[in-house]
Amino acid sequence: MIFDSPRMQVLLKAYENEPDFMVPEIVFLARTDKLENERTYFEELLGKAPAIKHKDWLGRLFSEDHEQFRSVWFEIMLYGWLMKIGSIEVEPIIEGNYPDYSVQLNGQWVIVEARAILETAEEREEMRFEAGIFWALKKIEKPYLVEVAGTRSSSKLPDWINFQMQVSRWLDTKPNDVFEYNDGSNIIVLKTSQTQSQNRKTVSAFISPGFGRRITSEPIKRPLREKAHQHSALRKAGYAYVIALYLESWFLSAEEVAKAWLGEEVWTVNFEKKEVVETSSDKSGIHFAGLQIRHTTVSGTLVFRNDWSSAEKCSYLRAWYVENPFAKVPLDSALFPVEARYVVTDKSGKGFRMAWVKS
Repeated sequence: MIFDSPRMQVLLKAYENEPDFMVPEIVFLARTDKLENERTYFEELLGKAPAIKHKDWLGRLFSEDHEQFRSVWFEIMLYGWLMKIGSIEVEPIIEGNYPDYSVQLNGQWVIVEARAILETAEEREEMRFEAGIFWALKKIEKPYLVEVAGTRSSSKLPDWINFQMQVSRWLDTKPNDVFEYNDGSNIIVLKTSQTQSQNRKTVSAFISPGFGRRITSEPIKRPLREKAHQHSALRKAGYAYVIALYLESWFLSAEEVAKAWLGEEVWTVNFEKKEVVETSSDKSGIHFAGLQIRHTTVSGTLVFRNDWSSAEKCSYLRAWYVENPFAKVPLDSALFPVEARYVVTDKSGKGFRMAWVKS
């Protein structure tokens, strides 16, 4: 057993007084009621895995390092996802190579290589900082709705007890004024909302709207290139080859994966008639380099994000599929139970069009 093991009990004891946002993910998974059935699911999946992979997964699952834990979490969840759609082998020996998975779909063996694209350290620190604000405010027993109007964080988190004391004093004395917490490293600006309710027992908070960030496909290109170059013997032998990407950051989606492969869409517009004349790619994707089309031995890309079901008390993988229109070994995208597919919808002498098609 994973979560009843002595090793797990030592970790739980070490972090028993820390709030959820300050503990390693394995500790949060082990102790939260919200993921009760996910723990059972992991026990089941590791029990079905080959002995050597079971040992590898178990060792990495106990890692207190975010990247190690989240990468193996995806490998295990992907194992369960693939198991539901076909006959699966973990790290099979094929053509002298050891791919992550092979799965038989409709009589055809498909090689699946997994890669997790994780949040940056800066993104994780920002999320921890915001989680700390909400955690600290919720501890204050006053019936206020508070807007977090601005923040500036550093690598050193605030003294949350001191923060709570200052906020509590502000709410008792000048709740209609803007409050600024400044400890020399971090700044938190708060305002009380005009919408209040005496039914509240503790402070509730929300983030000020209007936060913006430029979203780009650039972080995805290098991982795709690396996976596209792996297992050359398998690809030369004519196996269908699929890359399975896990996107942790909320700033990335399957649309960015399509753009990483094929580039941004360019629209040619007739302004007099106010209509689109033509659409094309700007060829900034990694399929295009020089005069030749690259990465034709990749059949397609499965894109995953995780979500959580309160009813099931378990996380689950949401999936999309991006077809490679240049694939030497194409796959029927209908083989995969995904939410939507980016596929060729029209062909002509000039080329082809691709679009998202919902399942």
